[in-house]
Amino acid sequence: AYDAYSTVLALDPSNATALQAVSQLGIATGHQQESKAATAQILAADPKQAEALLISGVQAINDKDYALAASMGDRLLAALPTDPRGVVLKARAAFLQGKRVEAMAQLRDAATRPPPTTRPRTDPAGWRG
Repeated sequence: AYDAYSTVLALDPSNATALQAVSQLGIATGHQQESKAATAQILAADPKQAEALLISGVQAINDKDYALAASMGDRLLAALPTDPRGVVLKARAAFLQGKRVEAMAQLRDAATRPPPTTRPRTDPAGWRG
């Protein structure tokens, strides 16, 4: 799948679907530089794109750049305050820096927050299975 999306991206460098796929699949298949380039391009176009913020944080952890990983967690939480991935990203970065107490406190604090409220669906089409 990575090769197919990479080919699409070579033909259409702004293809959002291919950028997202290369960003995500590249990190999983050992194409780190391509993943980073795609992620950077996504974030240049949309600095609050949650998936790209998460992938950028994972890339930073892989590079042992824990400050950047924590920053990506902060940005993810700024974009989506109730997204648990931002908390986990920050806690993972803290843990890997040897800040185990801080990491556990971040997770504990997140676990004790009330769940986000959701609005009921008003779209009748959504009621059908």
